[in-house]
Amino acid sequence: MAGFSRLVVACVCACVPALAASALQAQTASHLASIGDQVDVEFFTASGAEVQEITGSRWIDQNGQIYLPYIGLTTVVGRDANGIRDHLIERFSAFYDSPVIEVVVKLRVNVTGSVRQPGHYYIEPTATLIDALSVAGGSGSELDFGSAGGSLSL
Repeated sequence: MAGFSRLVVACVCACVPALAASALQAQTASHLASIGDQVDVEFFTASGAEVQEITGSRWIDQNGQIYLPYIGLTTVVGRDANGIRDHLIERFSAFYDSPVIEVVVKLRVNVTGSVRQPGHYYIEPTATLIDALSVAGGSGSELDFGSAGGSLSL
């Protein structure tokens, strides 16, 4: 029975990323930010100078907001990366002429079980199961898929 479990898990690990790749790529553009997600912001002036105090990673709080210098708390939950970018451009236009802003929203995942470094990680919406296991350090050296009992939750 343990051999069968290993075969099933190996098949799932090999097939799921290939089957889901196109769906996940489409999801990136339309993934709506949720509480607990990470929002990475890169901020540049129209002349191309990076504004360090604005650039960086923020986490969406329980109220669906992130804090940014100059504009304070701003609601981002329920918007995709493009919507957040457009919102931030509108808010920062009072301080900068034609700001250039790049936004990446990363999902919070919890990887547990027989992995080297179980815990919470932030991954892009296009990430596969293999990507999530990889950020957790891969499988443990004594992994028995038949009794691992681990999980991946999004």
